[in-house]
Amino acid sequence: MWSVTNLDAAPAGRDTHVLCLDVLSGLDPGSRGMTAMRRAFRVAAELETQLLRRRGAHVLRIGPDRVAAEVLGTDVMDPGPRDAVLAAAFRQGAALAGG
Repeated sequence: MWSVTNLDAAPAGRDTHVLCLDVLSGLDPGSRGMTAMRRAFRVAAELETQLLRRRGAHVLRIGPDRVAAEVLGTDVMDPGPRDAVLAAAFRQGAALAGG
């Protein structure tokens, strides 16, 4: 994995609007071994965000809410909870959109 958010690949410049869905920000900080990794991911994501903002882009980074993060769990590569994760993400997105 080259980037935590892939914001480094966004072809963004002045007045570009970028929406970043930051799944890794939802890692449970209380899970065994997750605290240091989550902190590192958060710092990396913030650096990538700031680099785009320095180029003049408007960046909105959204991570899983509490419910979606619980459904996601700590193994973001596990396909098992895929349907439940998609449903939680859809619910969160609809709530953010006011629907």
